[in-house]
Amino acid sequence: MDPPPLDNCVEFSVDENSLGNPGRSGYGGIIRNDIGGCLYGFSGFCGITTNLKAELLAIVHGLSLTWSKGYTEVIWESDFKVATDLIDQGVLKY
Repeated sequence: MDPPPLDNCVEFSVDENSLGNPGRSGYGGIIRNDIGGCLYGFSGFCGITTNLKAELLAIVHGLSLTWSKGYTEVIWESDFKVATDLIDQGVLKY
């Protein structure tokens, strides 16, 4: 587990699960404060989709939730390299 985020910043971590690819899919995540305490948890069902789409939906939901709570400095973490590469390369824009 990474160290907690800096003051005035939150971090969220996400993961997906898919029964098949494509298959019944869902996601979950946790938002932590600067001392590592859990602020919010979230989860969702994506229907029948790919694991990549489920991971991307988790990231979008995490960003939406943190922004809706007034946090503007956000660190996000995902173990799905393809999803992070798509975002880092600017292929997907929120």
